[in-house]
Amino acid sequence: MRSQQGGAVLGMTIMLVMLATLMLHAMQRQLDLSLSLVADEQQHVRDFHQAQSALNWGLQQAWPQLPGWSCRTQVEYKWRACLLHQEDAQALLFGEPAAQQALLPGDDVPALRLWHWVRTNGNRLDALPGGWIDYCPLSPAQACDDAQ
Repeated sequence: MRSQQGGAVLGMTIMLVMLATLMLHAMQRQLDLSLSLVADEQQHVRDFHQAQSALNWGLQQAWPQLPGWSCRTQVEYKWRACLLHQEDAQALLFGEPAAQQALLPGDDVPALRLWHWVRTNGNRLDALPGGWIDYCPLSPAQACDDAQ
């Protein structure tokens, strides 16, 4: 009987170590997922601010009266702003950040675009109050995809 003394304590210790290891592994997975979410959020905030900067940059450009979409790319930051003239001296301007790289081949990375209704004043633009939107206001929506 003496050879069995301490066996229960050893078994419980091993079980506690295994349980602690499983808990640490679960916490590591949860932290990895949280880190991924934080990285995605940071990328979105960065893209939003770049798109906002592209929109402001586009407002300062001189745009000729051309039919269809006219696009310009800012050389240093690779922002893009595009303008579509409408009737009554109104136009639709959007800004988007530099092109994003897909993490995996074949992934489609949608561009974050910010839109603003503007009034044309010769070849200058004036932003309309309350004209900022974060989705394409044109119908059909594919008219917005023509700005390639």
